[in-house]
Amino acid sequence: MNIPTAKIAVLCQQRHITKLSLFGSVLRDDFTPNSDIDILVEFEAGFTPGFLRLHDIQEELSALLDHRPIDLVTPKFLNHRIRDNVLATAEVCYDAKDDQVYLGHMIDTAHKALNLVDGVSREEFDHNETLRLALTHLIQIIGESARRVSRDFRAAYPQIPWKGIVGMRSKVVHDYLNVDEDIVWSTVTDDLPALMIELEKILN
Repeated sequence: MNIPTAKIAVLCQQRHITKLSLFGSVLRDDFTPNSDIDILVEFEAGFTPGFLRLHDIQEELSALLDHRPIDLVTPKFLNHRIRDNVLATAEVCYDAKDDQVYLGHMIDTAHKALNLVDGVSREEFDHNETLRLALTHLIQIIGESARRVSRDFRAAYPQIPWKGIVGMRSKVVHDYLNVDEDIVWSTVTDDLPALMIELEKILN
């Protein structure tokens, strides 16, 4: 079957998909004109589509693949008994080279955090629980994105405090699950502006 990889790549970039692979009968000799196509997708860190969004993506992929029925799944959809085999045998059609994707996601998320505190005083921050929770979530997303950057990429840019950024996921929340407001405020107002400048230099 002819796979329009260029068009699939464009779709993946538009839909926050970092990796798209084929698996199942489409890779076997028993694949027929009536067979559906099993597709495994992975999304950017911090981006989790709902079922309606997944259905839209499924329909768009079907249109690119001769309008065949598509069975679209993420790794978490796979039963643990078959997951390892599927991941080992799947044929990759698109790979975003996650480093660039995650770097961009870190920058975008940092922008969101800084926009939220623009013009906000520390006193206003202390009395706005919704803002505190939102910033905590954004900091954790930045840390998770940094965790997914490859070791080779991190080694190439030692000026970025990768270990510290990854550690932000847990540092902003105590072991007892309380948010450390001082750390959240300091991270967003002191650390993120400088970090964003360095990350943008790399991405550009």
